[in-house]
Amino acid sequence: MDTRKKKDILIIVMVVALVFMSTAYALLSQQLNINGTATISDSWDVKITSIEELASSGTAEAGSVNNTGTVATISPVFYTVGDSVTYKITVENKGSLDAVLSSITTAVTANDGTDNPNVIYEYEGIKADDVLESGQSITFTVTITYASSSETSQIPDTTDIKTVTLTGTLNYQQKK
Repeated sequence: MDTRKKKDILIIVMVVALVFMSTAYALLSQQLNINGTATISDSWDVKITSIEELASSGTAEAGSVNNTGTVATISPVFYTVGDSVTYKITVENKGSLDAVLSSITTAVTANDGTDNPNVIYEYEGIKADDVLESGQSITFTVTITYASSSETSQIPDTTDIKTVTLTGTLNYQQKK
């Protein structure tokens, strides 16, 4: 074969290879468009749904109760040392995600805004790390007592001392 024919064949092969490579590059470099929507249907809805007086002792009165979300505010009225009031609190998980109680934050103050060391409280039926599954509820009790080391059995006759406020916050987070 002469050199001229070899050159012509080589040029034809190179042109065909160039056309093939150009076409392949064009096909592979096209932009890929993916269209669609995603919907997340999970919901978070953990809250205190009721606070009721369960029992009282002595001359104590239940006073007022209030709840917003996971915060409860309870204000019993005490007249004598040893008075106590027990409340039943219900928390519901109406969301679709399971919740874990990470902590309970509480504070007790007299109506004048000062701490009252004579007021003690305890709660039963709930603790940190409790799981509240979707659609479930939990009921627990809180007992608030006016206990004093003073020798008198009467609480001083002022509304600011007789009425105390317990504020409790249930800190829930999503179960992992």
